[in-house]
Amino acid sequence: MLAAQVRSGRICAVGYQHVGQRNYQFVKHWICAGNLGRVRSIKGFGCWPRDPEYYGRNGWAGKLAAGDTWALDSPHNNALAHAVNSMCFFGLSSDRPDVEPTAVQAELYRVNAIQSADTAVFRVETSAASMSFSQ
Repeated sequence: MLAAQVRSGRICAVGYQHVGQRNYQFVKHWICAGNLGRVRSIKGFGCWPRDPEYYGRNGWAGKLAAGDTWALDSPHNNALAHAVNSMCFFGLSSDRPDVEPTAVQAELYRVNAIQSADTAVFRVETSAASMSFSQ
């Protein structure tokens, strides 16, 4: 992707489609306007089971790297990253796009025979709110 970006001279970005949806924007507007009060805590839970066939479907699924290229593939680094992004999006009561962590605690586990973790629990404290996610 980075090579294609350089060749094309265009912008390359990870797109989290949910934050662009009208209903997400509506709720974010309410949060920023103070209509819902101060966001103090956000909790998320995701369950996206992966069987051995899922991890065997290509050369990078469940791997930390494929050859000399980082993959960092796992359910929480892939599909469930959208839920984490949404938590960060709603966790701020301003239009600022960044969340500044003040503390991070994580537990990573592996049930399947893969390199990366397939189960995670993490808690993030920010200057704006605390967030926790279980997957």
